[in-house]
Amino acid sequence: MAEVMAEVMLGFAAGKNIQAAARFKTPEFWEDDSQPTWNWGIYNYRFKRRTIKELANEYVDISLREQGSQSVASLVHTGYLEGAKAQRELDE
Repeated sequence: MAEVMAEVMLGFAAGKNIQAAARFKTPEFWEDDSQPTWNWGIYNYRFKRRTIKELANEYVDISLREQGSQSVASLVHTGYLEGAKAQRELDE
């Protein structure tokens, strides 16, 4: 737990977006937290998750630079599939 806490806090210090969820709420409702209090007894904290669309767009941008000859439609499809896989891994 201490490693996770440190990772999230250091990520926030480096500019990553953070979300918080009150521990007593069921189901957990994650909200953006631009000024976390780091009260780990009451809240859980995590990095804000990127949507599948954001992951796919990032993949397409990188791939277009690296593989200029591949079609955009092909890159979008591949990026969407990889983004969906990444989102499932985050959710586990």
